[in-house]
Amino acid sequence: MLTLVAPPAVPPPAVPPEPEVGADERAVLLDLRKRRVDLDGREAALATREGLSAAADARLAVRINQLDALRQRLEALEAARQDRNEASWHGLVRIYEAMKPKDAAAILDNLEMPVLLQVMDRMRETKAALVLAAMLPDRARALTSELAKLRTRANVEPANVEPANVGPANVGPANVGPANVGPANVGPANVERAAAATRKGVL
Repeated sequence: MLTLVAPPAVPPPAVPPEPEVGADERAVLLDLRKRRVDLDGREAALATREGLSAAADARLAVRINQLDALRQRLEALEAARQDRNEASWHGLVRIYEAMKPKDAAAILDNLEMPVLLQVMDRMRETKAALVLAAMLPDRARALTSELAKLRTRANVEPANVEPANVGPANVGPANVGPANVGPANVGPANVERAAAATRKGVL
């Protein structure tokens, strides 16, 4: 009978001792660790600023869109206002065109020049010629000169003779139009009385 003999136990390998860290090396390691912490803090702060900047950009884009929408709305309102003023002017002009040239001239001779310009500038040429011929000569000459200046400015500097500057906004129906010299004051009944008074004065 054979007897098995266990092999001798092998001792575990010896763990080499950790090298000792000198004071200089320890200082370097601590400095590197501190720099790493600083870099991590800066990276976090940068990410926060980028997030805030993105949010601010988004709010700014929304605000710009709102302002653009407001601008378009204001432009539409201004265009509608100008259309209404222009319609009021044309309504006033049609009143004078429906009158006899002599009767219209008797009233237009006494209108202020800014109003007279806007009326005559919108009047049909054939009707304007008859009315102009019936006006007082000095008044007709002054009107012709002012009309020439107005139309020259309209061709050279359109921005300076738009309704916002010399049109209905400043001398329009709201100020001197139908409310003052419109149908309420220059309608058929009043026109006839004005024309009659004028004829009496001339006679």
